[in-house]
Amino acid sequence: MNVSKAPYDTEYGHFSGGLTTVLTRPPSSKWDTQLYDVMPGFFVEKGHLSGVSGNSPRIRITGPLDGYRLTISESFTYFMHKQIVRGLPWPNDYTIQQGFNSFTNLQYIVSTEHIVTFNAHVFPNRLEYADINSLVPRGASSNYGQRGFSLGLNDRRVFTSGGILSLTAQFTDFSSYGHGQGIADMLVTPNGWGGNFFNAYTRTAQQGEARETYRFRHCNWHGKHQAKVGGDAIYRNFTGASHSDPVDIQRLGGLLAERINFKGPGLLDAHDTEGGLFAQDHWEVGDRLALDAGVRLSGQTLGMEASAAPRLGFTYAPGKDKRTILRGGLGVFYSAVPLMAGSFTENPARVITLFDARGNPVGLPVTLENVYARASNGGYQILSHGMELDSTPYDFTWNAEVDREIRRRLTFRASYLSSTTHNLFLVGPQQLPGTTPLLLMTNSGGSRYNEFESTVKVQVSSSADLNMSYVHSQARGDLNTFAGEFVPFEQPVIRPNFISALDSDIPNRFVAWGRAKIPWKIAATPVLDLHTGFPYSAVDAYQNYVGQPNSLRFPAFLSLDLRLSKDFRIKFIPWLRNHTIRGALNIYNVTDHLNPRDVYNNVTSPYYGHLAGPQHRFLDPIVDLVY
Repeated sequence: MNVSKAPYDTEYGHFSGGLTTVLTRPPSSKWDTQLYDVMPGFFVEKGHLSGVSGNSPRIRITGPLDGYRLTISESFTYFMHKQIVRGLPWPNDYTIQQGFNSFTNLQYIVSTEHIVTFNAHVFPNRLEYADINSLVPRGASSNYGQRGFSLGLNDRRVFTSGGILSLTAQFTDFSSYGHGQGIADMLVTPNGWGGNFFNAYTRTAQQGEARETYRFRHCNWHGKHQAKVGGDAIYRNFTGASHSDPVDIQRLGGLLAERINFKGPGLLDAHDTEGGLFAQDHWEVGDRLALDAGVRLSGQTLGMEASAAPRLGFTYAPGKDKRTILRGGLGVFYSAVPLMAGSFTENPARVITLFDARGNPVGLPVTLENVYARASNGGYQILSHGMELDSTPYDFTWNAEVDREIRRRLTFRASYLSSTTHNLFLVGPQQLPGTTPLLLMTNSGGSRYNEFESTVKVQVSSSADLNMSYVHSQARGDLNTFAGEFVPFEQPVIRPNFISALDSDIPNRFVAWGRAKIPWKIAATPVLDLHTGFPYSAVDAYQNYVGQPNSLRFPAFLSLDLRLSKDFRIKFIPWLRNHTIRGALNIYNVTDHLNPRDVYNNVTSPYYGHLAGPQHRFLDPIVDLVY
């Protein structure tokens, strides 16, 4: 797996802020079986076993079906995990996740120049009490579940001219659901949530996509060129249903401050067709400078009809010793419009009733109709349908980086990255001139992220290394993004939008990690994480912001995690004699540092400002059988 913060290859679209590529191992021409994580994990606290934390046995089988031409591999993982949530009373203090993951890969070698690969992926999963924390007990939480499969085909052919033609096709079917633990009204109080979670939904989506790429043979012209061109097409559709029960916002003592009812059938439906063309050239100018330049043209029926995304990257090694490398680039990245945004107005409308300090209604109920609006000329243009959005979120990113080998076993890296996102979809209550109050979805959102990173790597020996990294960053933007308010669960209270520090803003972070061999051939892998606490907001009895949102912070976070592992063989058991057994012990938060995850943030609560949900030290033993 490779993660790139700023990929400037125009072959890739549908992302902003980074790209993760995963390479799977091809099937083998010899039969082989590997088995991992056969032993369950346990909760170990204060030296005592306190229960089974879960189990995730994995098996991989690979081998030939027809000599060397047709081979198959199957990777299957079953998982059951329990995650303890501190701050809730035992035994109702953990989530339960269960499911399996199956990936089947078939490879057929047509000839030495032609390979065809087929894969099938199945991934059901369910998570009970998904969003519990110190202030959200099980009864007020929501369950989450998903199921789906994907089928893929890759055809790769090398021509005698040196060109390479790749065709990739993929179909994915995905559905998910979320629901509370009962039908009681939801309670939002100064001290947390109560009752049952208010919203239940089902969502089903299909996506079919095809991409074709042609990579030309190397060409020499003022250096070496490696050019490629291609195109892709994607069709997506989405259907769903959303049902919401009343939400009661209570004052301290139980009196109503606000009641939210919902009306409308909540039947959701949206679709989108996308197409794109790209051209890219990798130009090696001598042996010290390489340039990557290209452009991607794309369009969506749900978003912008036409957009251009130019990208440029470079790598330069100055000096004769080539121990210094400069990297950088800039580019525009368009994302896909969320299909749920295209069906926003079909969600149940919110009906708001306010109450005074004695619990008496203040005026008549107000209905917040769900409405689309496009930002234009400093105002908003009301739209009648989601297909008229004609707006796609996009990101402009640039970065610069220097890598320096100071000594043979010592390297240093410094980098700066700036990323600005535009046309994000926002959702919030708003009243436009000449209209009643609305729950408005607009395309006027944005965010900004800046990051400076410095990393030192020390190669102590062939079996030991140490890495240390410091990151200074800033993340600011609109708080009411559509995804933040509706995915994976709809928020019971949707406040007016503000521009402030984002929930993920961490100005300072120091991370150190490494590996070493210690006595008895044990491999030790420590990780130290020290960073500024996450931001949070103060709210009042109506759950509205008090002061600037996200202006308060949790204490600094400190965690030292350690993994100890050892490979060995059990010679006295015949069927294990020739196989390797790998035992490992993961120790999280070795120093048992107080790292609270929750806080009482309602100014009317007697516990206002108190921290909750500390994360204590715990152990997780693992045993793998490697055949």
